[in-house]
Amino acid sequence: MSNIFYLCEWWLAIFILGAATYPISYRLFPALNDRYGFSKILGLSLFTYLSYLFSVDKTIIVFIVITVFGIVAFQKLKLKHPLSCSFYEVLFAACFFLFALIRSFYPEINGAEKFMDFAILNAVFRAESFPPSDPWLSGEHLDFYYYFGHLMVSSLAKLTGTPVEVAYNLGLSMFFALAVTTAASLGYNLTNRRRYALLTAFFVILSGNLKSVLLAFSTAHSRVLSN
Repeated sequence: MSNIFYLCEWWLAIFILGAATYPISYRLFPALNDRYGFSKILGLSLFTYLSYLFSVDKTIIVFIVITVFGIVAFQKLKLKHPLSCSFYEVLFAACFFLFALIRSFYPEINGAEKFMDFAILNAVFRAESFPPSDPWLSGEHLDFYYYFGHLMVSSLAKLTGTPVEVAYNLGLSMFFALAVTTAASLGYNLTNRRRYALLTAFFVILSGNLKSVLLAFSTAHSRVLSN
């Protein structure tokens, strides 16, 4: 039950960061039809970078500052496109919770590059200063190029009090949902049609290798039967 609580905490934190930086996205992308599709990535990137600059132990302060900025900015701007905002929020939530559900049937961190990713995530999570120690080479440090995504997951984990082993799978769910939302935004802004936005997300994220989709559902199905 506690994992469901962490899941909802993450969704709420990502929603607030995306909404708070929507005014920035609105100004940065005036040529786009929706201007909201990239706001979550923008909000998470800003949150992560500021946490990196001012210490990862102050994530709550960075989160509050971004939230207050968003509230003030919303009052000064006449923002539009509420239907597009709702579309992306529903799409993100559906993908985030669905991927987390699939991972709940197979939460083990093994195979592919998961060992390396989890080692880097732990190194970033435990770091008292930056750059963090390299988990694969004693006495050396990680280059910023390699761990910004891990830092994003670590910062959200510290903000929400999520254990790192739970945060790993929530991070996978988040990146999947962000990828789908971003691809859908590209499709929508090219065609101005939501059905093509969904089709773009499908072709970009899923259709390249349907084996992973079949494997995910077959694994989930076998776990259900075994229980």
